[in-house]
Formats: sequence, structure tokens, C-alpha cells
Amino acid sequence: MKPAVQQKLQTALAMHQAGQLEGAERLYREVLRADPKNVNALQLLGKMAMQIGRFGDAKPLIERACALAPNAPPILDALVDFHLKTNRPGKALEVMEKIVRLAPNSPDRWMQLGTLLTAEGAWERGVECYDKALTLNPNLVRAGAGKAMNLERRGLNEEAYEALAPFLRGDNPDPHVLGIFATVAPKVGRTDEAIAMLAAAVQNPAIPDEPRSILYFGLGDLYSKKKLFDEAFEAYANAQKFRNVPWSSEQAKMIHDLVAGAYSRESIATMVRSRQTTAVPVFIVGMPRSGTSLVEQTIASHPDAAGAGELPGIADAKLALHYATGGKEIFPKYLPSLTPALLDKAARDYLKTLTHEAPKAARVTDKAPSNFMFVGLIAQLFPNARIIHCKRHPLDSCISCYTKRFTFGHGFTRSLEDLASYYALYERLMAHWHDVKPLPILDVAYEDMVADHEGMTRRILDFIGLPFDEACLKFYESERHVRTASYDQVRKPIYGSSVARWRRYEKHLTPLITALRAEGVDVPLDSEPSG
Repeated sequence: MKPAVQQKLQTALAMHQAGQLEGAERLYREVLRADPKNVNALQLLGKMAMQIGRFGDAKPLIERACALAPNAPPILDALVDFHLKTNRPGKALEVMEKIVRLAPNSPDRWMQLGTLLTAEGAWERGVECYDKALTLNPNLVRAGAGKAMNLERRGLNEEAYEALAPFLRGDNPDPHVLGIFATVAPKVGRTDEAIAMLAAAVQNPAIPDEPRSILYFGLGDLYSKKKLFDEAFEAYANAQKFRNVPWSSEQAKMIHDLVAGAYSRESIATMVRSRQTTAVPVFIVGMPRSGTSLVEQTIASHPDAAGAGELPGIADAKLALHYATGGKEIFPKYLPSLTPALLDKAARDYLKTLTHEAPKAARVTDKAPSNFMFVGLIAQLFPNARIIHCKRHPLDSCISCYTKRFTFGHGFTRSLEDLASYYALYERLMAHWHDVKPLPILDVAYEDMVADHEGMTRRILDFIGLPFDEACLKFYESERHVRTASYDQVRKPIYGSSVARWRRYEKHLTPLITALRAEGVDVPLDSEPSG
């Protein structure tokens, strides 16, 4: 590399690290014009694109860098990061396996491999990787925390505490360790100890915002376990305050309006569709925390069905069609340029991912809640698909989002007002789909699933064309791995304590109720109180 190009790259990196993104991007591109095969510039520009949410721009940059340097772990690290941020844990795992082969003495990479294996339900291998990382570096806090999380998710709570214990000593335990301790503590009789430790830790001014948010979420959960709901709500509010996840209600409304306008009753009657006749895909949509995991686990327990979890496939198809139609118009503005051939390819690509782990299943679910945005596109890709819409009391839906730490995205949960705005947009768009009917939609209320699980299960199975099977009523006995925030709930029989959960925090919800009603959302306040 020429000295001038090297100097420009170093300047770009310094600007990037200082947050001067516009200037850094300009210099990265100047480097690439002078040296199109500069892998460092490619992957750094790709990282910057991810940093500002331009994942479609990041993908070709990072893939090009990896093609030029297929055996360079630092370059491959960027591809792992891309796959994780676009919800492709399986792809990230494949790349991470390669990185560890290339760098077998890196404890950090063994730790990350353990994390990815744990996320995929490969529990024993995950622990082996964490142990390998700890052998290489006994002080690697995240490896100890990851091992404890792995064990807790398997119900091995005492073992989880033992894995954490060495890292809980000292004056300032790592916030991630304390966050996991908050989950483990109530299961091993140490709730009060955990509250004291987390309450002290949040007072440390040296802790950055994101770890501080983790601590406050843990503290909120612990207070909730003690039924100290006022203290819990205050902790959750602080947790949201320290999250750095941008979201714009104006931009979200613009996109929702574009989608509804593009899929009018008239356009749906004449829109181009793929020639896929399969009825295998079942899409479970709705607000996050609305019962999507319960519905999926119920269906996936059927001997002729499988659950694929939250897939990024429809969002991938949307992006692939953007590029296939010239890359100039965003979704849904490019819809007039679609052809059956383009939709056929996108549908085939999606099906490969959907059916990868269950190629013989008659029905496979995709429970990405945000696919409610893409019901029209789903109808174009799969004319014989079915949509299950999970509904929940608006206050329960919103408060469940507000009190849950999402690991990525979900910026609309940061405030009660933004939650109200998002909920209203979701409700209006679902009403639109019901009105224009691009596909059959079955509404499933969480409260009905709890009150009459067998009756609702029969309705769901009939809707997707499967015979009733008793195994669906014992969904909690399934050994199927669940990656989402509801992993613990779907291991238990049906319980009603989450119905009218909002009552616990009622005195704090006036801003939410006011904002929802201002948006035209019906907010019934006559629900029975929950315990």
C-alpha cells in the first residue's frame, strides 16, 4: 500500500473512532478508489454502514473484504458481527467456527464461539468453548458469565451460580456478570443479595450507559420478584433511559403509510405474485411479547410441524428485491417493477432457510413479530401462506416490552410515549390487512390462549390445515430450543399471571394510557388484577 493511501486510511480510522462519520466515510471511499482491494478500508466502511443502520450497504463491503482475505480473523470478525446484527446466528456460527480454527489460542474467540453455540442450543459444546476460553484466560469475565447463562437456561441453577461466584467477588463486579446473577439469584435463594449488589453497582459513575442499563433491567426484575412494583418500575425507567437505541416515530409512520398505500384493495387484486404453491410457511406476527412464542411452541409440538423461530428471511427478501429491481427505490416503492421470476427466486431463497432444519415438515412457523409490516409482500411471495396475528391487551403488550431488555433494536420501547406511537401504527396496519385481505389472517388473543388453550389450539391447527394432536397441549415438554426472550416461559404449562400484568404498574401508566387513547387505541381498564 502506498504511504499516502496508508496515511489516509489511518486518518479515516481516527475520524471514525472520534464519531466524525461523514468525513471518515469520504476518506474510506477515497482509499478504495485508489486501492479497490484494500480489505481494511472495505471492512471498516462496512462496519460504519452497520453502525448507522445501513445493512444493505454493509453486506457487499464486508463480503468483498472476506473474499479477498478469507483466512484473516480480524476481517472475518466483521462478517460475524454483520450476521449477528441482521439476526443470522446460524451464519455467524459457521464463520466463527472457521475463525477459531484459524486462531485457536484466542480466548475471546473461544468465548464468542461458546456464546453462539449456546444461542443455537448446542449447550454442551457451548460450555466446552467457555471452559477453553477460561483455560486460556481464567480472568475472562464474559466467558464465566456466558457459561453461567448457558447453565441457567438448562435449569442447572446451582451450577450457574458456581460458575458466576468467582466473578462476583471484589468491589466492582462486571455489570454483565451482575445482570446474569439477577436472573440466577431468585432460583438459588439469593434475591436480597443480588438486589444489594446491583443497587450498589448502579451508583458507580464509571459504568458506561449500556452496562448500566443491563444493571437496571436486572434490578427491575429482582424487585418484581419481591412484588416491589414501584421500585421495579423506577428501575425499568432508568434502564430504558440508558439504552442507546434510536427510533423515530415520524419515520415509522411514513413507512407504515407507504406500505398501506402500496397495498390497497385494488392493487392487491392485480399485484404480481410468485408461482410458489406451497402452504408450508406459517407467519406469526404481532407486537413483541404478545404471545408469539407460545403460539409457535404450540404449533411446533405437532408431529407434522416445526418452528423456525424469528427469521430475518422476509426482511432479506425485501432487500434482495430492492437490489434486483435496480437498487434505486426503497420498499414498497419498487413493487411495480417486480416480476413472477424475481418473486420466485426470493421465495425459494426464503424457503431454504425456513425448512433447513425440518425439510419434511408440513408446516413451519416464522415468528418474527415485525413481519406484520410485510403481510402484503408475504402474499406476493407465498400466495397460499397463512398469517396468525397474536394480540394482547395494549397495556400488557406495552408494559411487557418496556420491562424487557431486548439485545438489539426495539428503539420504540425506550419511552411510554414511543411505545404508544408504535402500538398504534401496528394496530392500524393490522386493521388495514384485515380490510384488504391479501392472505387469510387468524387473530389469536393471548388472553384466550391462557383461558382456553385447547380450544384455541384446535382453531389454530384447523386454520393452518393440520389435524389436532394432544402433543400441542404439552408444548412445555418439547425439547425444541427457543432463542427469544420467552425461552423460560415456554418451558412451563399455561399460567395466567401475565394477564392484566399492567395492574402492577397502574399508577405509573397514565402517560401511556393518555398517549394510546390520543392515537385512537381502545384501552379497556376493566381487566382483572394480576398477582
